[in-house]
Amino acid sequence: MATQRWWVATLLLARAAAVDEEARQPLQPETELIPPALGLSSQGGGCDPSWCDCSNTNFCGAQQDRPEHQANLESCNLCDQRWVFVLSAGGRSGSTSILEGLNALPGVSLSGENLGLLTDMQREFAKVDSLVSRNKAKESAAFYLPELHGLKRHTLCAQQSTIARLAGANGSSANVVGGGPDQIFGFKELIELRSFESDGKFAAGTSHLEASTKEKREWVEFLEKLFPCSRIVFNLRRDRAAQARAILSSFGSFSKDPFGEASPPLTLVENDIEQASQFLLEMHNNRSASGRSFLMYTEDMTAKRFSELARWLGRPCTFNSPPTANEPDPNGKKSSYFHHSAQVDVACGPELPLTLPPTPPLPLPL
Repeated sequence: MATQRWWVATLLLARAAAVDEEARQPLQPETELIPPALGLSSQGGGCDPSWCDCSNTNFCGAQQDRPEHQANLESCNLCDQRWVFVLSAGGRSGSTSILEGLNALPGVSLSGENLGLLTDMQREFAKVDSLVSRNKAKESAAFYLPELHGLKRHTLCAQQSTIARLAGANGSSANVVGGGPDQIFGFKELIELRSFESDGKFAAGTSHLEASTKEKREWVEFLEKLFPCSRIVFNLRRDRAAQARAILSSFGSFSKDPFGEASPPLTLVENDIEQASQFLLEMHNNRSASGRSFLMYTEDMTAKRFSELARWLGRPCTFNSPPTANEPDPNGKKSSYFHHSAQVDVACGPELPLTLPPTPPLPLPL
Protein backbone atom coordinates (compact mmCIF):
# COMPACT_ATOMS: atom_id res chain seq x y z
CA MET A 1 0.00 0.00 0.00
CA ALA A 2 2.84 2.33 0.93
CA THR A 3 4.53 1.49 -2.36
CA GLN A 4 1.33 2.30 -4.30
CA ARG A 5 1.02 5.67 -2.52
CA TRP A 6 4.65 6.39 -3.32
CA TRP A 7 4.07 5.74 -7.04
CA VAL A 8 0.97 7.97 -7.06
CA ALA A 9 2.89 10.77 -5.34
CA THR A 10 5.78 10.39 -7.76
CA LEU A 11 3.39 10.56 -10.74
CA LEU A 12 1.70 13.72 -9.44
CA LEU A 13 5.08 15.41 -8.87
CA ALA A 14 6.18 14.50 -12.39
CA ARG A 15 3.00 15.96 -13.89
CA ALA A 16 3.41 19.15 -11.84
CA ALA A 17 7.00 19.47 -13.02
CA ALA A 18 5.91 19.02 -16.63
CA VAL A 19 3.25 21.73 -16.30
CA ASP A 20 5.78 24.07 -14.69
CA GLU A 21 8.27 23.40 -17.47
CA GLU A 22 5.62 24.12 -20.10
CA ALA A 23 4.77 27.44 -18.41
CA ARG A 24 8.41 28.45 -18.62
CA GLN A 25 8.61 27.82 -22.37
CA PRO A 26 8.77 31.02 -24.47
CA LEU A 27 5.53 32.05 -26.14
CA GLN A 28 5.22 31.88 -29.89
CA PRO A 29 5.94 35.00 -31.98
CA GLU A 30 3.47 37.79 -31.40
CA THR A 31 1.91 37.48 -34.85
CA GLU A 32 0.54 34.09 -33.78
CA LEU A 33 -1.10 35.65 -30.73
CA ILE A 34 -3.24 38.09 -32.69
CA PRO A 35 -6.86 36.92 -32.87
CA PRO A 36 -8.61 36.69 -36.25
CA ALA A 37 -10.61 39.90 -35.69
CA LEU A 38 -7.82 42.07 -37.07
CA GLY A 39 -7.94 45.83 -37.08
CA LEU A 40 -10.23 45.89 -34.06
CA SER A 41 -9.95 48.32 -31.21
CA SER A 42 -9.95 46.84 -27.73
CA GLN A 43 -12.92 49.14 -27.10
CA GLY A 44 -15.07 46.67 -29.02
CA GLY A 45 -16.95 46.84 -32.29
CA GLY A 46 -15.86 46.09 -35.83
CA CYS A 47 -13.13 47.61 -37.88
CA ASP A 48 -14.06 51.02 -39.33
CA PRO A 49 -12.55 51.13 -42.86
CA SER A 50 -13.04 54.90 -43.01
CA TRP A 51 -10.39 55.16 -40.28
CA CYS A 52 -8.46 51.88 -40.20
CA ASP A 53 -6.49 49.67 -42.48
CA CYS A 54 -8.68 46.61 -41.92
CA SER A 55 -6.20 44.38 -43.73
CA ASN A 56 -3.62 45.05 -41.05
CA THR A 57 -2.46 41.64 -39.86
CA ASN A 58 0.05 42.68 -37.23
CA PHE A 59 -0.11 44.30 -33.81
CA CYS A 60 -3.86 45.04 -33.74
CA GLY A 61 -6.61 43.25 -31.90
CA ALA A 62 -6.78 42.39 -28.21
CA GLN A 63 -3.43 40.97 -27.14
CA GLN A 64 -3.40 37.56 -25.46
CA ASP A 65 -0.25 38.31 -23.51
CA ARG A 66 1.43 37.15 -20.37
CA PRO A 67 -0.20 38.57 -17.23
CA GLU A 68 2.96 40.43 -16.25
CA HIS A 69 2.86 42.29 -19.56
CA GLN A 70 -0.69 43.58 -19.31
CA ALA A 71 0.22 46.86 -17.59
CA ASN A 72 3.02 47.93 -19.91
CA LEU A 73 3.50 48.96 -23.51
CA GLU A 74 3.88 45.39 -24.76
CA SER A 75 0.14 44.85 -24.42
CA CYS A 76 -0.95 47.99 -26.27
CA ASN A 77 -3.39 47.87 -29.17
CA LEU A 78 -2.22 50.05 -32.04
CA CYS A 79 -5.83 50.34 -33.26
CA ASP A 80 -7.09 51.99 -30.07
CA GLN A 81 -5.92 55.45 -31.15
CA ARG A 82 -7.04 57.56 -34.10
CA TRP A 83 -4.56 59.75 -35.94
CA VAL A 84 -4.58 62.46 -38.59
CA PHE A 85 -1.55 63.72 -40.48
CA VAL A 86 -1.03 66.73 -42.72
CA LEU A 87 1.41 66.18 -45.59
CA SER A 88 2.47 69.10 -47.77
CA ALA A 89 4.37 68.98 -51.06
CA GLY A 90 7.38 71.15 -50.28
CA GLY A 91 5.77 73.77 -48.05
CA ARG A 92 4.44 77.30 -48.58
CA SER A 93 1.06 75.78 -49.34
CA GLY A 94 -0.87 76.57 -46.14
CA SER A 95 -0.03 73.49 -44.08
CA THR A 96 0.53 75.53 -40.91
CA SER A 97 -2.88 77.14 -41.34
CA ILE A 98 -4.38 73.65 -41.61
CA LEU A 99 -2.45 72.67 -38.48
CA GLU A 100 -3.88 75.58 -36.50
CA GLY A 101 -7.37 74.95 -37.87
CA LEU A 102 -7.26 71.31 -36.78
CA ASN A 103 -5.90 72.20 -33.36
CA ALA A 104 -8.87 74.53 -32.86
CA LEU A 105 -11.23 71.54 -33.02
CA PRO A 106 -12.27 69.76 -29.81
CA GLY A 107 -10.39 66.54 -29.13
CA VAL A 108 -7.81 67.12 -31.87
CA SER A 109 -4.15 67.76 -31.07
CA LEU A 110 -1.36 67.82 -33.64
CA SER A 111 2.28 68.78 -33.40
CA GLY A 112 4.13 70.59 -36.14
CA GLU A 113 6.98 69.36 -38.32
CA ASN A 114 9.26 66.88 -36.55
CA LEU A 115 12.41 66.71 -38.71
CA GLY A 116 11.27 63.61 -40.58
CA LEU A 117 10.98 61.58 -37.38
CA LEU A 118 8.83 58.95 -39.10
CA THR A 119 11.77 57.93 -41.28
CA ASP A 120 13.98 57.48 -38.23
CA MET A 121 11.31 55.36 -36.55
CA GLN A 122 10.94 53.21 -39.67
CA ARG A 123 14.68 52.54 -39.65
CA GLU A 124 14.66 51.81 -35.92
CA PHE A 125 11.86 49.28 -36.31
CA ALA A 126 13.63 47.66 -39.27
CA LYS A 127 16.69 47.08 -37.09
CA VAL A 128 14.63 45.60 -34.25
CA ASP A 129 12.87 43.36 -36.75
CA SER A 130 16.24 42.24 -38.12
CA LEU A 131 17.57 41.47 -34.63
CA VAL A 132 14.48 39.40 -33.80
CA SER A 133 14.81 37.49 -37.07
CA ARG A 134 18.51 36.80 -36.46
CA ASN A 135 17.72 35.40 -33.03
CA LYS A 136 14.88 33.23 -34.27
CA ALA A 137 17.20 31.80 -36.90
CA LYS A 138 19.98 31.44 -34.29
CA GLU A 139 22.42 33.05 -36.70
CA SER A 140 25.03 34.35 -34.29
CA ALA A 141 25.48 34.67 -30.56
CA ALA A 142 26.86 38.15 -31.19
CA PHE A 143 23.31 39.41 -31.76
CA TYR A 144 21.80 37.60 -28.76
CA LEU A 145 18.56 38.92 -27.29
CA PRO A 146 17.44 37.51 -23.92
CA GLU A 147 13.71 37.93 -24.69
CA LEU A 148 12.10 38.00 -28.14
CA HIS A 149 8.43 37.86 -27.25
CA GLY A 150 6.59 41.15 -27.77
CA LEU A 151 9.75 43.06 -28.75
CA LYS A 152 8.46 44.34 -32.09
CA ARG A 153 5.10 45.28 -30.57
CA HIS A 154 6.85 47.07 -27.73
CA THR A 155 8.89 49.07 -30.25
CA LEU A 156 5.81 50.19 -32.17
CA CYS A 157 3.90 51.01 -28.97
CA ALA A 158 6.79 53.13 -27.70
CA GLN A 159 7.01 54.94 -31.03
CA GLN A 160 3.26 55.61 -31.06
CA SER A 161 3.53 56.93 -27.52
CA THR A 162 6.37 59.29 -28.52
CA ILE A 163 4.37 60.79 -31.38
CA ALA A 164 1.36 61.22 -29.10
CA ARG A 165 3.46 62.91 -26.44
CA LEU A 166 4.80 65.32 -29.04
CA ALA A 167 1.17 66.07 -29.90
CA GLY A 168 0.26 66.79 -26.28
CA ALA A 169 -0.81 63.42 -24.83
CA ASN A 170 -0.48 63.06 -21.07
CA GLY A 171 1.74 59.99 -21.27
CA SER A 172 -0.64 57.44 -19.75
CA SER A 173 -0.14 53.94 -21.09
CA ALA A 174 -3.64 52.81 -20.12
CA ASN A 175 -4.87 53.30 -23.67
CA VAL A 176 -1.63 53.18 -25.61
CA VAL A 177 -0.91 56.86 -25.35
CA GLY A 178 -3.48 58.35 -23.04
CA GLY A 179 -5.85 59.39 -25.79
CA GLY A 180 -8.98 57.36 -26.24
CA PRO A 181 -11.38 56.48 -29.05
CA ASP A 182 -12.58 60.07 -29.50
CA GLN A 183 -9.23 61.82 -29.20
CA ILE A 184 -7.21 62.41 -32.37
CA PHE A 185 -3.45 62.96 -32.36
CA GLY A 186 -1.04 63.56 -35.22
CA PHE A 187 1.47 65.89 -36.83
CA LYS A 188 2.10 67.82 -40.00
CA GLU A 189 5.17 67.33 -42.15
CA LEU A 190 6.60 68.35 -45.51
CA ILE A 191 7.64 66.16 -48.40
CA GLU A 192 11.19 67.33 -49.08
CA LEU A 193 11.80 68.57 -52.60
CA ARG A 194 14.25 66.40 -54.54
CA SER A 195 16.92 69.10 -54.87
CA PHE A 196 16.72 69.83 -51.14
CA GLU A 197 17.07 66.21 -49.96
CA SER A 198 20.08 65.18 -47.92
CA ASP A 199 21.90 63.98 -51.04
CA GLY A 200 20.54 66.73 -53.29
CA LYS A 201 22.53 69.48 -54.97
CA PHE A 202 20.89 72.13 -52.77
CA ALA A 203 20.52 70.17 -49.51
CA ALA A 204 18.62 72.45 -47.15
CA GLY A 205 19.90 71.00 -43.88
CA THR A 206 16.42 70.62 -42.39
CA SER A 207 15.08 67.06 -42.43
CA HIS A 208 11.65 66.30 -43.83
CA LEU A 209 10.15 63.18 -45.37
CA GLU A 210 11.98 62.20 -48.55
CA ALA A 211 10.17 60.49 -51.40
CA SER A 212 12.13 60.83 -54.65
CA THR A 213 13.06 57.13 -54.87
CA LYS A 214 11.46 53.82 -53.93
CA GLU A 215 13.98 53.30 -51.14
CA LYS A 216 13.22 56.73 -49.66
CA ARG A 217 9.49 55.95 -49.64
CA GLU A 218 9.68 53.07 -47.18
CA TRP A 219 8.09 55.30 -44.54
CA VAL A 220 4.80 55.15 -46.50
CA GLU A 221 4.21 51.47 -45.75
CA PHE A 222 5.53 51.95 -42.22
CA LEU A 223 2.96 54.72 -41.64
CA GLU A 224 0.21 52.12 -42.04
CA LYS A 225 1.97 49.69 -39.71
CA LEU A 226 2.57 52.22 -36.95
CA PHE A 227 -0.75 54.07 -37.31
CA PRO A 228 -3.27 51.54 -38.69
CA CYS A 229 -6.21 53.81 -37.78
CA SER A 230 -5.24 57.08 -39.42
CA ARG A 231 -6.31 59.63 -41.98
CA ILE A 232 -4.22 62.05 -44.03
CA VAL A 233 -4.85 65.61 -45.19
CA PHE A 234 -2.93 66.14 -48.44
CA ASN A 235 -2.03 69.79 -48.91
CA LEU A 236 -1.09 70.98 -52.41
CA ARG A 237 -0.90 74.24 -54.30
CA ARG A 238 -2.10 74.49 -57.90
CA ASP A 239 0.08 77.48 -58.77
CA ARG A 240 3.44 75.69 -58.76
CA ALA A 241 5.33 78.77 -59.95
CA ALA A 242 4.02 80.93 -57.11
CA GLN A 243 4.84 78.17 -54.63
CA ALA A 244 8.39 77.87 -56.01
CA ARG A 245 8.95 81.62 -55.64
CA ALA A 246 7.58 81.54 -52.10
CA ILE A 247 9.90 78.66 -51.15
CA LEU A 248 12.99 80.40 -52.50
CA SER A 249 11.99 83.64 -50.75
CA SER A 250 11.31 82.02 -47.37
CA PHE A 251 13.48 78.97 -46.74
CA GLY A 252 17.06 78.77 -45.56
CA SER A 253 19.90 80.72 -47.08
CA PHE A 254 17.99 81.10 -50.33
CA SER A 255 15.80 83.81 -48.80
CA LYS A 256 18.75 86.22 -48.74
CA ASP A 257 19.14 86.00 -52.51
CA PRO A 258 16.26 83.88 -53.83
CA PHE A 259 17.24 84.09 -57.48
CA GLY A 260 21.00 84.39 -57.18
CA GLU A 261 23.58 81.98 -58.53
CA ALA A 262 23.79 80.06 -55.23
CA SER A 263 20.05 79.34 -55.27
CA PRO A 264 18.40 76.59 -57.34
CA PRO A 265 16.82 77.72 -60.61
CA LEU A 266 13.13 78.52 -60.33
CA THR A 267 12.22 75.95 -62.98
CA LEU A 268 14.06 73.23 -61.04
CA VAL A 269 12.07 73.99 -57.89
CA GLU A 270 8.84 73.96 -59.92
CA ASN A 271 9.70 70.54 -61.31
CA ASP A 272 10.52 69.25 -57.82
CA ILE A 273 7.17 70.55 -56.53
CA GLU A 274 5.39 68.81 -59.39
CA GLN A 275 7.12 65.51 -58.56
CA ALA A 276 6.26 65.76 -54.86
CA SER A 277 2.68 66.77 -55.67
CA GLN A 278 2.15 63.80 -57.98
CA PHE A 279 3.51 61.50 -55.27
CA LEU A 280 0.97 62.85 -52.75
CA LEU A 281 -1.84 62.64 -55.31
CA GLU A 282 -0.99 58.97 -55.80
CA MET A 283 -1.19 58.43 -52.03
CA HIS A 284 -4.52 60.25 -52.00
CA ASN A 285 -5.89 58.04 -54.78
CA ASN A 286 -4.94 54.93 -52.81
CA ARG A 287 -6.92 56.14 -49.79
CA SER A 288 -9.80 58.16 -51.25
CA ALA A 289 -12.13 55.22 -51.89
CA SER A 290 -12.24 54.41 -48.17
CA GLY A 291 -12.59 58.05 -47.12
CA ARG A 292 -9.22 58.05 -45.33
CA SER A 293 -7.85 61.06 -47.22
CA PHE A 294 -8.81 64.68 -47.61
CA LEU A 295 -7.40 66.92 -50.35
CA MET A 296 -6.84 70.58 -49.48
CA TYR A 297 -5.50 72.94 -52.14
CA THR A 298 -4.16 76.32 -51.08
CA GLU A 299 -6.54 77.97 -53.50
CA ASP A 300 -9.53 76.21 -51.87
CA MET A 301 -8.78 77.13 -48.25
CA THR A 302 -12.08 78.79 -47.49
CA ALA A 303 -14.20 78.74 -44.34
CA LYS A 304 -16.53 76.26 -46.05
CA ARG A 305 -13.71 73.89 -46.93
CA PHE A 306 -12.34 74.01 -43.37
CA SER A 307 -15.84 73.24 -42.07
CA GLU A 308 -15.93 70.22 -44.37
CA LEU A 309 -12.55 69.18 -42.96
CA ALA A 310 -13.95 69.37 -39.42
CA ARG A 311 -17.00 67.24 -40.28
CA TRP A 312 -14.74 64.72 -42.04
CA LEU A 313 -13.10 64.20 -38.65
CA GLY A 314 -16.47 63.89 -36.93
CA ARG A 315 -16.36 67.35 -35.34
CA PRO A 316 -19.63 69.37 -35.64
CA CYS A 317 -17.80 72.65 -36.15
CA THR A 318 -18.21 75.56 -38.52
CA PHE A 319 -15.41 77.97 -39.46
CA ASN A 320 -16.47 81.54 -39.92
CA SER A 321 -13.19 82.36 -41.65
CA PRO A 322 -10.18 80.28 -42.71
CA PRO A 323 -7.13 80.18 -40.42
CA THR A 324 -4.22 82.33 -41.58
CA ALA A 325 -0.97 81.16 -40.03
CA ASN A 326 2.57 82.28 -40.83
CA GLU A 327 1.66 85.91 -41.33
CA PRO A 328 4.54 88.29 -40.52
CA ASP A 329 4.26 89.94 -37.12
CA PRO A 330 3.50 93.64 -37.83
CA ASN A 331 4.76 94.62 -34.37
CA GLY A 332 7.92 92.54 -34.49
CA LYS A 333 11.37 94.04 -34.97
CA LYS A 334 11.97 91.50 -37.71
CA SER A 335 9.80 89.25 -39.78
CA SER A 336 8.59 86.44 -37.53
CA TYR A 337 6.44 83.48 -38.46
CA PHE A 338 6.28 81.72 -35.11
CA HIS A 339 2.68 81.18 -34.04
CA HIS A 340 1.60 84.53 -35.40
CA SER A 341 -1.91 84.39 -36.77
CA ALA A 342 -5.34 85.65 -35.91
CA GLN A 343 -7.30 83.54 -33.45
CA VAL A 344 -9.07 80.73 -35.27
CA ASP A 345 -12.73 81.68 -35.75
CA VAL A 346 -14.63 78.43 -35.37
CA ALA A 347 -17.82 77.47 -33.55
CA CYS A 348 -18.66 73.93 -32.46
CA GLY A 349 -22.04 72.67 -31.37
CA PRO A 350 -24.60 69.91 -31.84
CA GLU A 351 -24.24 67.74 -34.90
CA LEU A 352 -25.40 69.63 -37.95
CA PRO A 353 -26.04 68.07 -41.37
CA LEU A 354 -23.30 68.78 -43.85
CA THR A 355 -23.04 66.82 -47.06
CA LEU A 356 -19.45 66.34 -48.08
CA PRO A 357 -18.90 66.14 -51.82
CA PRO A 358 -17.45 62.81 -52.96
CA THR A 359 -13.73 62.85 -53.63
CA PRO A 360 -13.18 61.03 -56.92
CA PRO A 361 -9.75 59.57 -57.68
CA LEU A 362 -7.61 62.07 -59.51
CA PRO A 363 -6.06 61.08 -62.85
CA LEU A 364 -2.32 60.70 -62.75
CA PRO A 365 -0.14 61.76 -65.67
CA LEU A 366 1.16 58.97 -67.91
